Amino acid sequence: MRLLRILSGCIVIMLPQSAVTLDNGMGLKPPMGYNSWFDFGCTDAMNESSIVATADKMVSFGLRALGYRFVNLDGCWLEEGSKGRDGAGTLQPHARKFGGAVGIRRLADRLHAADMLFGVYTDRGTQTCQGRVGSKGFEAADAKAYAAWHVDYVKSDSCHASQDHAVAFADYSLMRDALNATGRRIFFALCGWRSWYAPAGAAIGNAARIGPDTISWRDILSNVDAMASDDVASNPSGPGYWNDPCLLVSKRLNGALAVSELQSRAQFALWCIFSAPLLISGSLLHMSDYTLATYANARAISINQVGVQGMRLAGGNVAASSAQAASNSTSINVWGKRVSSTEWALVLLNAGSGAADLECDATCLSKIGIHPSDLPLLITDVWSNKTTVTKQLNVAATALPEHGGHLFVTVKSSSAALQVV
Repeated sequence: MRLLRILSGCIVIMLPQSAVTLDNGMGLKPPMGYNSWFDFGCTDAMNESSIVATADKMVSFGLRALGYRFVNLDGCWLEEGSKGRDGAGTLQPHARKFGGAVGIRRLADRLHAADMLFGVYTDRGTQTCQGRVGSKGFEAADAKAYAAWHVDYVKSDSCHASQDHAVAFADYSLMRDALNATGRRIFFALCGWRSWYAPAGAAIGNAARIGPDTISWRDILSNVDAMASDDVASNPSGPGYWNDPCLLVSKRLNGALAVSELQSRAQFALWCIFSAPLLISGSLLHMSDYTLATYANARAISINQVGVQGMRLAGGNVAASSAQAASNSTSINVWGKRVSSTEWALVLLNAGSGAADLECDATCLSKIGIHPSDLPLLITDVWSNKTTVTKQLNVAATALPEHGGHLFVTVKSSSAALQVV
C-alpha cells in the first residue's frame, strides 16, 4: 500500500451547444427513477404486476419523495416478432404480460396517480436488441401511440441500425420531431453506446448514452472513462440534456449481485459527480439495506441534481488497468465539481488491486477552484456524515479497499464553515 499524490489532470473545453434542440421542457434536472432491464430483463417476471410492485416499493422506501419518479419499461414489453404491430402498423404491447394497449394506458394512469412518471423502450432500427419491432419507418405512428398511452419517457436503442454518425443522428431526429409533433412532453433518451453522441446529443434528445451497458464493474469503469473522453468532457451536460453513462446496477431479481455492494455505492457516487441520470436497474423487491441507503442518500442526490457535470482531476483511464493492476496512477481516479459558490464535491476512487492511500493536494483542488483563500475547509463524508476541519489544501483517504473503495466528500470554504459554526 502506498501514497499516491494526485497532480495530473485534464483540460475541459467548453463548446456551445446547438441552438436546434428538442425543446420539450423535459430534463431540466438529471432524471431519476427505475429501469427494468437489469432487474426483470426479458423473463416472465417482466409484467404489469412486477412493475406495480416495484413502483409501490419506490413509494414505501421513500425513493419517490427523494425524486425517483420515472418507472421505465425496457425491452420485451411488446409482443414478440411481427406480432408487435397489427395490420395497420400500430404497436402491440404484450397482451399476457401487460394487457395490451389498454393495460399500458392503465399502468401509466396508475403511476401518474401515485405522482410518478412512465417510460417505454424502442429502437431506431428495424428491430430492438431483443428482436421486437423497432421504430424505423414508424416514428410518427409510434410517437402518437406513446402520447395516447400517456408515456413520459422514451428510450431509443441503436440495434439493427446503421452506426454511421450522420445516419444515426438523422434516425434519432425523426423520432425527436415525431415526439414534438404530438404536443406531449416526453423525455427522449438516445441509447447509442458511444461517446460521439455527446456533441450532437443536445440537439436531438434529453439524454444520450455515451458508453456500454453496465453489465459488470469493468463496464462501469468504461463509462467512467467515457465521461472523461474529449467528446463528453467538451460537451458537458446541462438543463435539458444529460450525458448518460448507463444504468445503476446492484442486485438482480434472482438475488445475484451484478457488482459488489461497495461497487454499486462507488458507481452512485461517481454518477452524482457526473450529474448523470440516476435510473436504478436493480431489484427493489430484494434490495439490501446497504444499497437502499446508497440510493436514498439525500446529500448525494442533491449533488447530482445541481446539474453540473464533474471533471476528472487526476488519474487516467481505469477500465483497462483495473482488473490486473496494483493500485497506481492508472488505476485510481479523482473526480470533482463545484456545487455552489462556496462548496465542492469530490470522489477519490481506488479501482486497482490492493488497498491504497489517495490524496488530492493543492494542485488537484485548484482545478475545481479551491484556493488558499477558501481555507479553512470543512470536509464532510457523504456516506458517514462525519465532518472534519482542515487548514491545509488537501483531501486524503487512507487504505481505500481495492476494486471500488472510495471517498465521497463535500468541501466547504471558510465562509460556509463559519455559517455552520
